[in-house]
Amino acid sequence: MEEKMADQEARFQAEIARLRSQLDAQRKEKEEEIARINAKAKVDAEKARLKAEEKVKLIKEQRQKPRAAAFQCTPEQARRLRVIGEYASIALKTRIAWSDPTIVLSSLAQAKLLAALVEDINGDFIDVRALSKVVDDGTLLKEFCSPPSSSSSETKAAIYQNATLLVESLGAAGLETPDLDLALMSECMGNTASSSIDMWIDLGWTVCSHHLQRFLRNDTSYRRRFFWSKLPGGSGHMQTSEALETWVCWRLSRQEAHPSDDANGHQSVVRSKKNNNSNKKKEKEMALFAATKDNCDLWGQGAIQCKLAAANMDMDEDQLGLLLSEEKGAKRLAAVGNALRGGGGGHQVGKLAGLFLHASSSTSSSTSDPTTTAATDLRTGMEYNKAFSTLMYNMWRSGGGAESLEKEIMDKEDGESHRGVDNQACSSSNTTAAAAAAAVADLSSSEERMESQLRNWVNRLLNLKGSSRVGRLYSAVNDGLLLLRVLDTLSKGIVDWRKVEMNPTNQFKCISNNNYAVELATQVPFLFSLVGIAGVDLVRGNEKLTLALVWQLMRFQFFKNLDLLLSGKKNNHRSSSIGKSTGAGPSSSLPSSSSSIKPTLTRPRTGSGSKRFNEKTLLEHANKAVHRAFKECKGAAWREIVDESSETRLSSFSDAHLANSHYMLVLLAWVIHPVSSSIPWKLVTAGRSADEKSDNAKLLISLARKHGATVYIMPRDVVELKTDMIVTLIAAILGLSVGKKRKRNL
Repeated sequence: MEEKMADQEARFQAEIARLRSQLDAQRKEKEEEIARINAKAKVDAEKARLKAEEKVKLIKEQRQKPRAAAFQCTPEQARRLRVIGEYASIALKTRIAWSDPTIVLSSLAQAKLLAALVEDINGDFIDVRALSKVVDDGTLLKEFCSPPSSSSSETKAAIYQNATLLVESLGAAGLETPDLDLALMSECMGNTASSSIDMWIDLGWTVCSHHLQRFLRNDTSYRRRFFWSKLPGGSGHMQTSEALETWVCWRLSRQEAHPSDDANGHQSVVRSKKNNNSNKKKEKEMALFAATKDNCDLWGQGAIQCKLAAANMDMDEDQLGLLLSEEKGAKRLAAVGNALRGGGGGHQVGKLAGLFLHASSSTSSSTSDPTTTAATDLRTGMEYNKAFSTLMYNMWRSGGGAESLEKEIMDKEDGESHRGVDNQACSSSNTTAAAAAAAVADLSSSEERMESQLRNWVNRLLNLKGSSRVGRLYSAVNDGLLLLRVLDTLSKGIVDWRKVEMNPTNQFKCISNNNYAVELATQVPFLFSLVGIAGVDLVRGNEKLTLALVWQLMRFQFFKNLDLLLSGKKNNHRSSSIGKSTGAGPSSSLPSSSSSIKPTLTRPRTGSGSKRFNEKTLLEHANKAVHRAFKECKGAAWREIVDESSETRLSSFSDAHLANSHYMLVLLAWVIHPVSSSIPWKLVTAGRSADEKSDNAKLLISLARKHGATVYIMPRDVVELKTDMIVTLIAAILGLSVGKKRKRNL
């Protein structure tokens, strides 16, 4: 018995010893693993520190040394680059020094800064995850300061694609863009040409301006058109610039006529209609503001800036006189900036105001600079003054001025109707609050988006600029001239302008033009089915019929261009191109159309013998491309995400699996030229929830735009399976396949 117990005790002790040795071994392994992790972390931290020190050293060297001949800019270009960088830094709350124009231009070329501003305007139109990685900041700075031959082709291609994404996203959002040569912009590194620098500056300032005007743009939508129509000199359909001028004139007239009103000037609208002296002063101020469009001297003196700031801060006559007593020019503008910074404008408003005022004063004092002309000086000076005016509007709006004035106008109109105002006269105006509310109620969110998308398409098709841009589609087609211009653009020479009433001053002439447009749309080559649509419906602003007609015009353009591309023909019309962006890509890195490269798709024969492209042939091409992708790309990354059994074939454009965007992502990966990594599949989700589907759709659309597809679809359209817009997206993606060399390893 004792021997048995001794034997058990020995085995027990042996087991304890074994377990202790095992625990010691595991503890030792963990300690070694922790030591390895700590050592690796120290090495990574040291590498990061050395890299940061190298970057700081490079920046210091570039500040101390004179600029190399490979990158030169004029003083005016340097000023504008600093303004763009400082605005982006303030708006996005980043801490970056923008004293060196090379750093600003480097940031613009990477596109992350501008893409973040566009995303802040409206996140539905761009996905920053789709941006091509250029290089790290230090390497990019070195390439900017190196001879032209040292810039890599991959860097040029990435810059080109990112610039294309910015331009296409702005166009899809309905934002006006300058005329740009993207190929020249991609050569900006080591390029001594001043024009490429000017193009990046124009694009950067355009994005900054649109970002600054985002609140004004929302307020000038048709939801508040009655608000703008009640301002003196305003109307219910104004572009953003016209609305800004109207508001500035109203604020100036309020400051002149009623300095005792409150900060929002709520009583000025009512009084201006009752007081003839106020009307005269308002007209005088409007004339004064109109004169400043062609003369920077009045703005350069700082008088108008003083009055706008005083109106926003509710200054009395003595305080305004104190500002105006400052010496004209830079000192007066500096005083305005200081007053805004300390007078309730807030830190950000004060910094932005100081930025624009300083830039304006610097521009006005640079007339002696031989590198700038009077026209350039005038243009840039008015840009800064317009930016300051927009900032003052944002300040007035954030203080509740828009809502209070809107309420006052509605109360005033209700009071007039109770006092026996002619109801027939009131009903003839489309700018009352009731009419605006009814117009919004009649439109669903889907129709709202469709109107915006078709309007943006028309603006880009006709290359409309400034005040000629279409602000509201239903009212723009009333006279028939716009539809006739669209028809003539899509099919040159189809419109006999001798039959057109070029000055439709009455309803009968408008109906005649629209009847002619409907007649042409039913003829070759359009052959639309327009049963129940007549010219009188378009004149009356029938929303659904207007959308139906314009949608068929956009569909015709997409299918016509795709048919020409797949036929091997060339469409030289810039505004009607599909799957192509402005300018040609860098020849060393981006694919170009060549007769030696056969199109990857061919038009299938149809039983009727018709050569017209339609939804059926589009579906056949898309299914064929996706089938080849799965057949030939055995080790592709997307095979782990896409379900081959259920997501690789379409029976119609309303198939439920389209909502997760997997099918169209595979299609895009197959047709585009894969420069480095064509699709970031690590960012693609399974698409089970609504948020995941929206993220996938947003990434898909931005990737298509980055490679040159001109599309107006929004992520919500994909998630909600809006077949009309999905058709345009698939057609645009297929248009990218023509002339592209394809690598099988996707």
